[in-house]
Amino acid sequence: MKQQQAMIRLMGEFSNPQALIDKLAKHPISKHFVEDSTFTDAIEEISKNPQKLQEYLQSDQRFLVMIEKVLEIDLGLPSQEEAMKQQEEMMKREEAARERRRAAKRAEKEKAKAAVEKEQAKLNELPQYQEKLKGNAAYKKRDFDTALQHYNKAIELEPDNCIFRLNKASVFIETGSYDECLAECDKAMEIALEKNESNEVKAKIYAKKGNCYFRQKRYEEALKEYDDSAIEKALPAVRLQIKNTKKAIERERELAYRDPAIAEAEKKKGGEFFKKQQYPEAKKCYDEAIKRDPENHIHYSNRAMVYLKLGAFSYSVKDADRCIEINPDFIKAYRTKGRAHVFLKEFHKAMKTYEEGLEKKPGDAELEHLKKTLIQRINAESQAMGGEDQEKAKEAMKDPEIRAILEDPEFQQILQQLSNPVAAQKYMADPVISGKIRKLMQAGIIKTAQA
Repeated sequence: MKQQQAMIRLMGEFSNPQALIDKLAKHPISKHFVEDSTFTDAIEEISKNPQKLQEYLQSDQRFLVMIEKVLEIDLGLPSQEEAMKQQEEMMKREEAARERRRAAKRAEKEKAKAAVEKEQAKLNELPQYQEKLKGNAAYKKRDFDTALQHYNKAIELEPDNCIFRLNKASVFIETGSYDECLAECDKAMEIALEKNESNEVKAKIYAKKGNCYFRQKRYEEALKEYDDSAIEKALPAVRLQIKNTKKAIERERELAYRDPAIAEAEKKKGGEFFKKQQYPEAKKCYDEAIKRDPENHIHYSNRAMVYLKLGAFSYSVKDADRCIEINPDFIKAYRTKGRAHVFLKEFHKAMKTYEEGLEKKPGDAELEHLKKTLIQRINAESQAMGGEDQEKAKEAMKDPEIRAILEDPEFQQILQQLSNPVAAQKYMADPVISGKIRKLMQAGIIKTAQA
């Protein structure tokens, strides 16, 4: 009764929202509350819909303070600590209830599984199932002739058993007798419909037919059968097959789209646009050339150069890498990739690229020139910055190779001795150590100006 009276009094306060807001504005505890429009809007909302009060009591602590401290109305609500404790206890009860339901489901599944196994054990004693088991054993050994003989005997003993026919269909898939497989699946479905078999049995028949089409690379027909199977029942294996079949269809479409002659024509058009410095148009042509002939390294090299002109340096590196992957001896890709790294201020990567190119084609004049120019730039920047280009060094530290060098304890000792001219000369004579030192210098990590 007391709580009911308190609620009536509280609703009376909300019946005149403006008077309530004015009262709160005069109280030292709540005067800051009404400066927030979301709070005053909430009061207006509660005055129109009192049921909203409970929602705000749970979501906005200010309403509880207003009722208890300002209006001095005792609703008999629990304290925040008590409310949290009650909430925790409720959550524990709910979790315990969920666990009981889960346990009941597990027990139910185990019971159903045991019943199925018991029933299957009884069936396995029958002569037709004995034949099926012998067929399964032969099938696992890939002795398909023997497996087929046993499955045929099982069917003779029980002609309207769908599973026996699916076993037989599996043999036909493995032996490449696809027409016979499809016929057996159709017969199994006919029986399944007559006997009103379970959705799972029908799903398996559709799936088997889908597998037969998949083996023949008749992917569109396979997908239809898999979809029909999924409609009957969602079998995990079928979900995977649907995914694989869609990939196969997409792959076939890509292969059907390939045409080296059209790719060559697009390459020529791209070249014309490139000469006119119409780089976006050139890129579109090279995009199409790659779609039409994706294993041709020249198309990637051409697009890498376009990306370089467009300032998309990371994409330029990516295409140059793909070009090199297809044809490691294509020197032009090393030049383009190195330039892209230079634009990205990844000097150590640029140097490595030029050196890799020179390993493929020693003495290449353009690569030698690019390498020499890069060394001059590195030395000039090193002197200008006092060898402390911190931003470049920070970026270089993201490179796993650079990080590995610096984290090597032995190499750290070498770096500490470089101030000694005798030790420095000794280390620079070692090709492995000097290579690492140059790499760090090119990355802006150390001040050494040798290269």
